Amino acid sequence: MGSLAGHPFEVAGGRLTGPGCFDMKAGVVQLFHALSVLDDLDGVSVLLTGDEEIGSPTSRTLIEAEARRAGAVLVLEASEGGAVKTARKGVSGYELNITGRAAHAGLEPQRGVNTTTELAHQVLALSALADPATGTTVTPTVASSGTTRNTVPDAARLLVDVRVETAAEQDRVDRAMQGLAPVLTGAGGPDRPPLQASASAELFELARSRYAELGFGPLHGVAVTGEPSAPDRVAAGHRIAEPLALHLAAIHPRTAAASLGGVTYAVLPTSSDEHALRVAEAFLGRIGNRVPAVIGIGRLAARPAELRRSRADADRALRVLGSGRSQRRAARLSDV
Repeated sequence: MGSLAGHPFEVAGGRLTGPGCFDMKAGVVQLFHALSVLDDLDGVSVLLTGDEEIGSPTSRTLIEAEARRAGAVLVLEASEGGAVKTARKGVSGYELNITGRAAHAGLEPQRGVNTTTELAHQVLALSALADPATGTTVTPTVASSGTTRNTVPDAARLLVDVRVETAAEQDRVDRAMQGLAPVLTGAGGPDRPPLQASASAELFELARSRYAELGFGPLHGVAVTGEPSAPDRVAAGHRIAEPLALHLAAIHPRTAAASLGGVTYAVLPTSSDEHALRVAEAFLGRIGNRVPAVIGIGRLAARPAELRRSRADADRALRVLGSGRSQRRAARLSDV
């Protein structure tokens, strides 16, 4: 109905214009004019349906029943130039539903099965089924996949329109459609780049010297990574640094946390790495999935000089957790 504003129904100079005049109002006008000049309407059935454009889903049974009773069927659809249509392409319609596996696009895409990628493969495969030489068209039309930018999509849908001139071609395309095979067996998008330990070296050197000056006890290093919610990974690191610093401060007043290169590093005075692991798991439990993160925990640093080794352990554990090889969200290097 929205097209009527710019293209209204009009009758001027004996000529009717407006949406649908050619298909299908012209055919209906021809129908009633033909009926008006017949001497006898006995044996003539007239059937008008309103769902032909979408494949006659509600009227098909009625159409077939009437056709079986008839000696001849005339489809009074207008043709260009007043020609009579003596042939029509066959039509097939298909709906493809693709099921994958969702995953976080920034944190663990390798765990997902991306239905958008699979959809792209199938669209290309379907388009190759067309055969212009025989008049066969295979046209992917309506496609949908995914829900949010940061989620590997787990469902996709595709509608396909097929037109053929022969029954053999219709059968060929149908067999190909029924035999479609998935291209993906379980692959996601590219993972995040490796974390560079050099990004935190300067901060840890400063922390080591300050702790030595203040005479603090054993220090424990942890590394945390979060999902970048914007192109700037530093801003994403701050999202983790602030809540982590607050969480650690509630446990021990002499903690520190800072974000460098998209990774948040923290030092925690503790007597065991088991305690550090419990602290990390408690933090992850508090933030839930609001800020997806994994935490790698380094070995105990009894002296400031051992902080570098503790940081390296935390970085290595973090890389394992981020690769998807472990189901854990927090772990010591010995755990993974």
